[in-house]
Amino acid sequence: MPEPSGGNIRDEIFGHVKGAFTDARSDRIGRFELANGGTLFLDEIANVPMRQQAKLLRCSRTAKLERVGSSQTRRVDVRSSPHQCATSEEAKAGNFREDLLFRINTVEIHLPALRDRRKISGLAAHFWPATHSLSQTVATFCRAMRQMIQYPCRQCART
Repeated sequence: MPEPSGGNIRDEIFGHVKGAFTDARSDRIGRFELANGGTLFLDEIANVPMRQQAKLLRCSRTAKLERVGSSQTRRVDVRSSPHQCATSEEAKAGNFREDLLFRINTVEIHLPALRDRRKISGLAAHFWPATHSLSQTVATFCRAMRQMIQYPCRQCART
């Protein structure tokens, strides 16, 4: 999801109707409606302003939303998957709604960075046949594995 400013995040997530604001020249479907029937990946949710957190909470609780400038309530069936969620310390400090944190932080999965994993041979072996012909030798595979393990990966990889 792009990084809109605080004023535009509601429009980005929930959409708008024509004439809702100066640049609203036509109706626009928001991310929740686009993800209807599927999963919406919410990146950097800890940076969402408090006013918009209340709207996210309402949408996640009731499965209903209104586009910016509309009074028509729309139903959505969306599973949200927040990434880099706020911590309980941020919620206690008043930087994130505790009720929203409780709602979205039901399952926490910690995935170490690739640079912290030394046993990646299973992952590499899984993808090796799909990307290389069978004529590739075992020696080539072993050499590539040694290089991958020694590589000091410092970036965050996203798909």
